[in-house]
Amino acid sequence: MTIKELFEKTKTGEIDPAALIITVDNDETFFCSADPDTGDERRIDVPEANGHYDVMKLYRLLFPGATVEKC
Repeated sequence: MTIKELFEKTKTGEIDPAALIITVDNDETFFCSADPDTGDERRIDVPEANGHYDVMKLYRLLFPGATVEKC
């Protein structure tokens, strides 16, 4: 999946943006979606996300309901 595809899935409701958790590390970015019923996290594979801290503001703009945190 690409960042654009992830963005589109949050816009269509396929992925709940409020359940999206984005963790940015210095060399990788992790995307997870929390199950609203169980709280279990499901990893979303986005190979093009490379983990530079300077894109955190971009993720906050693209996914305003998501939790965006630094590792």
